[in-house]
Amino acid sequence: MTPVNTSAKVRKLQCSPDAVALVDVLLVSFVFYLAGGPLMLAPGVAMELPELPSGDSGDATGVADDVSVLSARGDNMIIFDGAIYSTDSFSRLMKERKARPPRGASLLIKADKSVGVQTLIDICRAAKNGGFSIVQIAAKPSD
Repeated sequence: MTPVNTSAKVRKLQCSPDAVALVDVLLVSFVFYLAGGPLMLAPGVAMELPELPSGDSGDATGVADDVSVLSARGDNMIIFDGAIYSTDSFSRLMKERKARPPRGASLLIKADKSVGVQTLIDICRAAKNGGFSIVQIAAKPSD
């Protein structure tokens, strides 16, 4: 027995989940699934690297032994074999070169960020005229 019989005058609240709150929870769950699920790809570009044959000592023997290094700074400064050349004089040097590199020799170009694309193309063309069969470009990534 309760004093003044208040329980008869107060209606009991029925608890039911609100439809809007349920939709919100499902939407947030779906966004988290999309952000962390299999539909998101890892950033970057996937590259398959070739397998190099290894010798008895475990060193890579598939790499060319004859590698010449060229440093390019700016659009008109090429450092090759201890001398400084312009693009035109380097092209003339490669055309007139008496001692050709052996077959399969490669030229490694170390370029800074101020080297233009046309300069790289000119260097590659001159290297081909000079007898190099492989040209590799090495550059430091910008910070």
